[in-house]
Amino acid sequence: MRNHSGRILTWKMNFGGADLIGYFNDRNYELTVSGYQMVVLLLFNETEKLSVSQIKMLSGVQPEYEFKRHVLSLVKAKLLLKNTKEFELADSDYLKVNDGFKNRLHKFKVPLLSQSKDQLETEKKEVCPRVEDDRRHLIEATVVRVMKSRKKMEHNLLISEVMKILSSIFQPTSLMIKQKIEGLIEKDYMMRDPDDRRVYLYKA
Repeated sequence: MRNHSGRILTWKMNFGGADLIGYFNDRNYELTVSGYQMVVLLLFNETEKLSVSQIKMLSGVQPEYEFKRHVLSLVKAKLLLKNTKEFELADSDYLKVNDGFKNRLHKFKVPLLSQSKDQLETEKKEVCPRVEDDRRHLIEATVVRVMKSRKKMEHNLLISEVMKILSSIFQPTSLMIKQKIEGLIEKDYMMRDPDDRRVYLYKA
């Protein structure tokens, strides 16, 4: 990160996957799971059983329907055992690793339960604000990185440079960039040149 000052890294477990080695009944398996499932399964390295509420709190998987979808997929695959027969998750339910798990394949992928139409609509509504928030942070980080490198820059050149850098990710508007510039001035990261208000100076 020292060579990329100003960049913001955020874990996006819902977009990733993982390969895990699981040991069951004196046999090991190679499991391909989602990022969320990996987080849940690794919790059982520390304890024999956990309540649903504990898993929810320790894993941090959100929203609720995604938590249930990923955990119930592990239950359906029989990697985890539930203390109740209902195929639903209540906070008071307990889960534990199925020590007697067997699969004819040494290496396999744990399938995810499909999303319902209502879940897809909910996700669509929730993702848009998150994407916009991520983009605002990215614009701010890019402005800081450019100004830290150049120290002094004219308004239109700064706008153009930020647009160029971010063009491969998304296309920010000049208004979006201008708003972030104003915010960085308020935060005392940069200032306007007293001799030319169209020029910015890096301060931080």
